[in-house]
Amino acid sequence: MKRRSIIAMIVATALSASVLALALASDRKSRGSVRKGLVYEVDGAIWRANVNGSHPVRLTLGSGPEISPNGNLVVFIRGSSVLVIPTRGGKPVRLEQFAGISYLNWAPDSRHVQVRAGGDSLIVLDLSGRTRRIVAGGVSGSSFSPDSRSLVYSLGWNSGPPNLYVADLRSGKTRQITRDGNSEFPFWLPGGIAYYHDGGLWLIDDRGGHARPLDALPGTIISASADGKRLLAMSANRPPIVHNQIYHPPTFWAIDLRLVDTRVISPGHPIALSRDGNFILMSDGSGTILVGSFFFVGESPTLVRGARSASWNR
Repeated sequence: MKRRSIIAMIVATALSASVLALALASDRKSRGSVRKGLVYEVDGAIWRANVNGSHPVRLTLGSGPEISPNGNLVVFIRGSSVLVIPTRGGKPVRLEQFAGISYLNWAPDSRHVQVRAGGDSLIVLDLSGRTRRIVAGGVSGSSFSPDSRSLVYSLGWNSGPPNLYVADLRSGKTRQITRDGNSEFPFWLPGGIAYYHDGGLWLIDDRGGHARPLDALPGTIISASADGKRLLAMSANRPPIVHNQIYHPPTFWAIDLRLVDTRVISPGHPIALSRDGNFILMSDGSGTILVGSFFFVGESPTLVRGARSASWNR
């Protein structure tokens, strides 16, 4: 019986590995094309649908789903494990296990995933080689470079005055790019690294040069269009959003750098911009997922009701 159990375990592992291998092979064949879709969690189950919410398909059990940029894979959380499943369906593959997983995010190449786990540790998973690398602990913000070869991150106040660091994922080397002790929440745009500094958004290059104000709003970027010209931002949690036992929700903004236009998003909690920057995936705070135009002209169609989280690659 013991021998049969071992054999069964080996076979299950091999099948899981083959599922991931087939999904990655599909990625290579479809490179340059994007399978657009929406994923979301309802009552502990992960669903996939078209970007307009039509034709929903239940994929598996889990939470916090994130669809890959090319639309072929979904990474998600189940208990203390990080798993991945093809968007077309199939058997989930467990990648790693961590305590206190709080954040998942894909690299643009749909091959790497950053994970934030217990103690704000930052880990990068390489799906191609099924490897992982612990980048740093005490991280307050992080973002992949557009070419997926590097990762910028900031250390939180618990780790000392916050500064920005760039980790090269190929060489394993890390370099510090700010030394002002007041730089946090970086977001890597095509034109440089945006970050929160001195009460507003700033921009700096990946070597630490040409630092300049980007916008006077006291916030941090949560999503950007593919060209980096349209942004979603939210107020940074300094000062704390809980004061005298009263909860003060963050303010959200839509920023158009081409038109030098900034406006408050209300109501709704924005999740992500579309690649062209014309549409915003949003939550109304009660589980309803909506899509609106960047300038909120007209109604915001409902995509899903009762969802706890959502992700798209529109």
